[in-house]
Amino acid sequence: MTSQSPRQVSARAFDALMEALPPALEAEHIAVAVSGGPDSMALTLLLDAWTRKAGKRLTALTVDHGLRPESAAEAKTVKGWLAERGISHATLTWQGEKPASNVQAKARDARYALMDAWCAANGASCLALAHQLEDQAETFLLRLGRGSGVHGLAAMEACLKPASADAPWRIRPLLDVPKDKLKATLGAYAQDWIEDPSNAQAKYSRVRVRALKEPLASLGLTPERLAVTARHMARARAFIDQETDRVLSKSAELSLAGYCSVDVRTLTGAHEEVGLRALTRILMAVSGASYPPRFERLERLWSTLVSGGLGGGATLLGCRIMPASADRILVFRERRAVGDPVGIAAGQSAIWDGRYQFQMECIERPKGRLTVDRLGRDGWKALCGAAPELADQGVPDIVQHMSPAVWDASGLLAAPAHRYFRPESPEETGFFIEYLPGTRDRVFARDL
Repeated sequence: MTSQSPRQVSARAFDALMEALPPALEAEHIAVAVSGGPDSMALTLLLDAWTRKAGKRLTALTVDHGLRPESAAEAKTVKGWLAERGISHATLTWQGEKPASNVQAKARDARYALMDAWCAANGASCLALAHQLEDQAETFLLRLGRGSGVHGLAAMEACLKPASADAPWRIRPLLDVPKDKLKATLGAYAQDWIEDPSNAQAKYSRVRVRALKEPLASLGLTPERLAVTARHMARARAFIDQETDRVLSKSAELSLAGYCSVDVRTLTGAHEEVGLRALTRILMAVSGASYPPRFERLERLWSTLVSGGLGGGATLLGCRIMPASADRILVFRERRAVGDPVGIAAGQSAIWDGRYQFQMECIERPKGRLTVDRLGRDGWKALCGAAPELADQGVPDIVQHMSPAVWDASGLLAAPAHRYFRPESPEETGFFIEYLPGTRDRVFARDL
């Protein structure tokens, strides 16, 4: 008996996959990441048909990492394929020096940064990614090997919220679709693809896991079974996240100045799993980190908080955790972890310290170069001298020192988180400031 060839992903089946992704249904413009491999090429063709039918725009994005000599030619090939089908395409190039270690992770971060920036600049509210069933199973196994808990073993999310207001939703319509179906789909479209040679290099952990597919399947650990387990974990994660939101709403106050005041009794009174998640989210919000702290260190900090033994404080994930009173702690940025100063010009935006996005708006251009940096002791002193009411906020000075400030040749120009703008500055000058974990504000001199 011969085995049946896998069927392609039908238009009806793909419609059902997209119906499960509300941000895609609401989007007017969708971007899709396409490397030229079979998964991303299949997703691009499926999305092209879907967006045309739905009256939406689609743009395919290829990132040329510049890590292989043939990468530019491959991006050109993809562009040509898509042009023949009338699909809009843009090539984004990773500029600058390339890493010597941890190459895949750093390339991934650069890839997402480039695509997110393109989406923000071009009004694409969704970025579609072609992760499929086997990718989900591999992610589950890799995280299992790292000792991940429920959140890690839930693997990849089909719908991931934007990190900032301008960033796109990341959607993964194909997480339940096996790779052979995607190749069959390309066959039905008579579409070729590019094989990435790095997918065969055993130095990468994901490639080594992929090589275990058949031995694991003989034990019943098929990609389908592993993906089902990840879905079970995702349901548990959703419940834990719901409880975490509830605990954070009662215990934590995140300031636009970049610190968090926490009712430690409410936090530690939660179930340990929920409390650990809440503590992680506080640390990530204050630090701007993309990844959580090592779980062993997080557990040690949690135990310290539960036992009331914080003493003079602790540090974790670029944050300092200090007691503020008998029942409250402050979590704020470590001075040594604060990012370098960045320049900003009129009409331009800048991200500082991985946490703040500044957009400068002015009719009358300020003289000289503007710099975004931490407020520091000198800035806090100048701020309190100009606006004495800000000095009496009941918060230690050191917390305020870590907040963002804008400087010019004359000194402190603005401390937007404290709603301060130098009085003699043009009234038309203002700053849009977004704290990337989710707090937005706009500061104008005339509002102060």
